[in-house]
Amino acid sequence: MPVITPCQTMRGHTGHVRSVVHIPGKRQIITCSADGSLRPWDLESGVQIGEGWRDENSAGLRSMALSPNGKIVASGGNDGKVRLWNVETRKVIAKWTAHTGVVCTLCWSADGERVASGSWDGTTRIWNVNSGRTILAIKTGHNWVYVVMYSPDSSKLATGTGGDKDKAVKIWDAKTGELLNTPKYDGPLCTVRSLAWTSDGKLQAYVRIIWLD
Repeated sequence: MPVITPCQTMRGHTGHVRSVVHIPGKRQIITCSADGSLRPWDLESGVQIGEGWRDENSAGLRSMALSPNGKIVASGGNDGKVRLWNVETRKVIAKWTAHTGVVCTLCWSADGERVASGSWDGTTRIWNVNSGRTILAIKTGHNWVYVVMYSPDSSKLATGTGGDKDKAVKIWDAKTGELLNTPKYDGPLCTVRSLAWTSDGKLQAYVRIIWLD
C-alpha cells in the first residue's frame, strides 16, 4: 500500500480541530477547534492568515459550515449557540440561542436562506438566516444529533445519531418536520458521524462501529 505524505502541516490550534471548510475560488481553508477559535490558512504555504477569529465568551467549537456563496461561516459550540461569521471582516454578525446542549453539526440549505443545526439536546432546528429565528424545531428522538444534512433540493433533512441501532438515521420533511423514513440498518451498534446525499437524492451514511462485549 502506498504511503501518503501531507503536502502541508499547519500548526496553531491548541485544541482538537473539529471541522474544515474550503473557500471557493481561493487557495484557503478555515478550521475550527476546541480551543474556541477559527483560523484561516494559506494552502500553498501552510501559514495562518492573520489572527484567529474569536468571539467573547465563546466556548470550544464543535462544528462549522460555509454558506453556498462562501461569504458566511456558521459555527456551533459547547455553549449551545450558533454564530454567523463574516468571512471578509472575520467578525460575528449573528448569534442564535435556543439549543440546550452542544451544537455538534450544521448545514446550509442550497439557497443559503436557512441553516439546520443538530444538538446533543436531541433536537434539530432550522433557522431563518435573515431573521435569526427558529422556523422549525424537530424533536428527533435521538439522544444526541451528531450530524444533519439537507438533501440536494433542500426538501428533506437527514439526521444521524449514536448508540441506536434501529433508528440511527432518520429522514424528515424539511418544511413540516414530518418523519418520512427511518432507514433500516442490520449491522452492529454504531455512531453515525457523517451523511451524504447523492445528486439523485439518495442518502449514504458513514458510521463508526462500536462493538459490544
